[in-house]
Amino acid sequence: MSNRLRRNTGFTLIELMVSIIIMSIAGGVLYYMFNQGQALSIEEEHRRLALGLAQNRMAAFKLLSDNEVVPVGSINGEEYLIPPDNEDDNISGIMASYTIEIEEENGLYTVSVVYEWNEHSGLENHVMLVNHFLVEPLGG
Repeated sequence: MSNRLRRNTGFTLIELMVSIIIMSIAGGVLYYMFNQGQALSIEEEHRRLALGLAQNRMAAFKLLSDNEVVPVGSINGEEYLIPPDNEDDNISGIMASYTIEIEEENGLYTVSVVYEWNEHSGLENHVMLVNHFLVEPLGG
């Protein structure tokens, strides 16, 4: 009987199947985590691009306020956050709409720039930048 016990030292079929199932679940979880991390990284890159566009619009307003009378009100528009790969392919690009609100009270301007867009996943995103400027009259 001792010879028989020594020959049966390998894995049983059930042990092998349980270990394959555990490894499959772990692999699936790792794959899901990798994909989610990659999607979040892409969305964060889009937010960074939108913030850069908002900062450019804010800088243009600041230059305008140093030289000209500033229009109070709202300005709306659209521009590509991510341009399409080619002119016929509008699917790969991301179009963002922006709104610039300009308010004035006693020479103090409050400017807000908001960019809004939809990710390819369907998630709605936005970036908002608000700044205050004190505009002194020209020549004084």
